[in-house]
Amino acid sequence: MKDVFVIVTAAAAAWALMFVLKEFYSGSAMRRDPGASIAVVIVVLGGLLYDARILPQGQVTQLSFMAALLGCLVLSIAQSRKGKNLSRQGQHYSVFLPVLIASVLFLTNAVMNPGLPLVQSLGRLLAVAIVLILAIILLSGNITLRDTCHLVAASVLFLTVISPIVDRGWRECDIFKCGPFNAIYTGPFPSENAYAIYAAIAMISAFRLRRGVAALTVFPLVLVLFATESRTSQLALGVAVFGALSLWLWRGVAGSAGSKPRGEAALSAGQALFFASLNASIMGVGLYLITHATPSLFSNRGNIWLRGTAALGDSWFTGLGLDRWTFLQTIGLLPPLFPHSEYLLLLFGGGATAVSLLTAMMIVSTIKARYVPGSAYFAVAYTLFLAVLGLTEAYWNPATFDGHTMLIVPLMLLLAGQPTPRVPTDNDLAKNLIPKRIRPVHGHGPVAANYSSGQSQGSLRLKSSPKVRASDAGVSRPSRRDRFGRLGSLERTTRRRPV
Repeated sequence: MKDVFVIVTAAAAAWALMFVLKEFYSGSAMRRDPGASIAVVIVVLGGLLYDARILPQGQVTQLSFMAALLGCLVLSIAQSRKGKNLSRQGQHYSVFLPVLIASVLFLTNAVMNPGLPLVQSLGRLLAVAIVLILAIILLSGNITLRDTCHLVAASVLFLTVISPIVDRGWRECDIFKCGPFNAIYTGPFPSENAYAIYAAIAMISAFRLRRGVAALTVFPLVLVLFATESRTSQLALGVAVFGALSLWLWRGVAGSAGSKPRGEAALSAGQALFFASLNASIMGVGLYLITHATPSLFSNRGNIWLRGTAALGDSWFTGLGLDRWTFLQTIGLLPPLFPHSEYLLLLFGGGATAVSLLTAMMIVSTIKARYVPGSAYFAVAYTLFLAVLGLTEAYWNPATFDGHTMLIVPLMLLLAGQPTPRVPTDNDLAKNLIPKRIRPVHGHGPVAANYSSGQSQGSLRLKSSPKVRASDAGVSRPSRRDRFGRLGSLERTTRRRPV
């Protein structure tokens, strides 16, 4: 029965994958900006393959990821210099908030653990460099949130398709949970929780797909989420869907469903403020749980939280660095598990500064949805999902690069804003109108490069698309003498027969 389930799920995922890729290709993202598109594929699909242990583990692979992203950055910059002048709506430099979080954890780890080997410290720096390069690409590139949602859904579907050929697939039940097939489905990943998180992220990404393609995408992923028996992801996804549904009802009651203040389905100021406050409140609940938990809370996660906060001591503001957590595990002061809470991970690794930056990133991401057309439901659902998920799972470790790094890519697109054509300034118009060089016509005198000789003798016509005379650009037109010594205009000269 388990083999039939895996084959059916893989077949449904393969069918959905074809339509997702077809829709992505029709969006022309690879033609608009191949560098940015390939960069997202490297981070999302490459991170998933790395997390599934399909790619080799270690710093060499991570260094290869960084080198590939540098190549994508060069390609994206070269593409943008071909006349595709774009700008991002809103205060787009907030896209570097994830870089600040990763930098805080790196610096805290280096200062609080000075005895670390140089190779290990450089490995932590690679994670910061990867996020930094990705932020620059997303900020300057011509890739949209919808393009990224296509790539996220396609990557998770691809991992589902290859699940039957991966050695892993199921693990035995434990004392805390058991799946519907008397086993827990892990798919190509070592942990069922990781697979459930990726499946839920892909389902939320389906918010930005067409309805038919979204339905095909959700079907196999619902099966995956059901078989993993990951209650945290199921609960977080339920809250996310409820948040999106609440927004839809809010719009209907308020009569604003058809309004387009900043683009289709854009959040109003009140809606953005409400959901941003809700995200901050959920994160406050997360901090309360790690400090007031009982040892048996949430499948013994409370024991990890209590021992982690006790090991933190008085370093709540500065943190101790994540390598200190590993060291305390080796001497038996901490259990052989990771924090199982995004808020404890950041608090231990970077102190109150890291937690504050994460809170700011979630709030700003929700508010910036006002500047990304069509992203309201996705932004509300995605930020609520991460806020609830962080209560009992560490969904992103800024100190390393793996499959969980892809979770911040949609947030970075929300922070970067929607790429739009830049409004030309007076200087731009002047540059396009002023002739760049002078050349002779009919062998007599200079002429602007924007003009060439016509078919009839003595006439001139426009050479390029701007149908504006040089005088309209405020440029004084030079004069020349005709064959009889009379002054004539470069725009039109006339030969006359001698009388």
